[in-house]
Amino acid sequence: MQRLDLHHKLTHHLICENQATTYAVEDLGIKNMVKNSKLAKSISDVAWGQFLTLLEYKAQWYGKNILKIGRFMPSSKTCSFCGYKMEKLPLSINVSLNIRNFALANALGLSAV
Repeated sequence: MQRLDLHHKLTHHLICENQATTYAVEDLGIKNMVKNSKLAKSISDVAWGQFLTLLEYKAQWYGKNILKIGRFMPSSKTCSFCGYKMEKLPLSINVSLNIRNFALANALGLSAV
């Protein structure tokens, strides 16, 4: 119940107390990710799916937009500055900027990769 309460508060803050009208998220394969024994507990503890569900319904309720990028987009392997795709890239390289850029490109009907 504490996690659900926290998710309600966070999503309310993001949707209702923020001037942003559009949010970009990555459509992760959560069901497949929890099959990985090393990741399962962490993913379940965060309840990412529940958070996204709450975010989506509140966004719809308040007329905000949620843009999703596909789970196979190279958001963690692409340099957000130059767009070069590497085989391995530290996750600290602006993944959030890539998710935003891919989501906007998809929304505009442009190829992001």
